[in-house]
Amino acid sequence: MRWGISISVLCIGAVLFEAQAYQESQETRSVQTQQPKSSESWSRSAVDSLFVFSNGKKICRRYGGMEIQDGKQVIWDFILRDCETGEELDGRGALEPCHLLFSNDTLWVNQLELLAMGEDLELVMYPWKIGAFYLEYGGFGYTEGLNENLRYDQHTIESVLEEYEATVLRTQEEDEEYVSFHLMDLANKLLIAAVSGSEKAEVYFKEFDTRVKPDGANASWYILMERILKYAREK
Repeated sequence: MRWGISISVLCIGAVLFEAQAYQESQETRSVQTQQPKSSESWSRSAVDSLFVFSNGKKICRRYGGMEIQDGKQVIWDFILRDCETGEELDGRGALEPCHLLFSNDTLWVNQLELLAMGEDLELVMYPWKIGAFYLEYGGFGYTEGLNENLRYDQHTIESVLEEYEATVLRTQEEDEEYVSFHLMDLANKLLIAAVSGSEKAEVYFKEFDTRVKPDGANASWYILMERILKYAREK
């Protein structure tokens, strides 16, 4: 990984997302709606958008899925390529929704997940990993990191721990509805409390799997949350 810009700067991507400043400017929108000519090379064809940098270099985007959520374009199953060389710069799968923002010669890639970061800790689609492409040595540099805004204050951490300690845990086999509509939300809160630095929350989150034994879609969601915690610890 190259650190051409400070990891703390990645917070800008999250702030732009949360403050709704990531709504593209007229200039950005005009860039994104440029369509490559059918006669151009494969690397420039079958793409939905071009991001044009100040030195004329372009990143092509091709996505498999898109929807509008709260007025924001969310895409998944996409590829980003250097339009000139055809080199694949980035790609995300069907379970890795992102919001892309092109601003000030930087292409921000905000990866989203359903997280308890809304009002009263309700689940919302929230950027947890922030990546940034920028110009470097005639090509593109890239850096990424955990969204530094993905955290609870101490009061909220303590509240989450108390909620877990007061909750009667049941396995999914015993009560699937209770697990799906209550306990999985609690596991999500424990994840964020752990990411925020609570060792006790991390212990509780890790024991959740063996005590509740989520299955099916709930197991898949728990695995995604585990990956977020692992990523946070590695950073």
